[in-house]
Amino acid sequence: MDEMEEKIAEVGLVGRLSAVKKAYKAERAEWIREHGSDRLKKALELNLLDKSDGLYKDERLGKEFPGWRWVEEIDEGGISEIRNPTLQALESFEEALEQEVEEPTLSWLEADKDGYKGAVVEGVILGEWAFIWADDPIG
Repeated sequence: MDEMEEKIAEVGLVGRLSAVKKAYKAERAEWIREHGSDRLKKALELNLLDKSDGLYKDERLGKEFPGWRWVEEIDEGGISEIRNPTLQALESFEEALEQEVEEPTLSWLEADKDGYKGAVVEGVILGEWAFIWADDPIG
C-alpha cells in the first residue's frame, strides 16, 4: 500500500470510529433519560456526560446486570482455569449467556480486593470487563 492509500484507509477508520462514538453517546443519552439517576440527568442537561461516563457505566451495570462488578476489583494475576465447577457455577455461566454478556468465561478467582476467592463468570459489558460470583465466594 502506498502512502496515499494508507492515508485514505486511515481516514476511513477515523470515520468509522467517529460513527461508533456518536452511536454510543446517543445510546447513553437515551438510557440516562429513561433510567439514569438525577445526577446523571443533570450531567446530561449540562452536556458533561464525558466527565460522568464511569458513573453511567456503574449505574447501568447495577440496573441491567445486578451483582456484576468491574474486573478492576480483581488483583493482578488472580484468575485461573476452573476445574470441576459446581452446578450453581454452571447455571451462572448459562445466565451470562442468556444476558448476552460478551465473551463470557467461567474461571477461578484467587482473590478479589477483599480477599475472597471462588468461581466467577467474567465477560465484557458496555465495553469493559466485569465479573460476577458464580458460586458462593470463600473468604
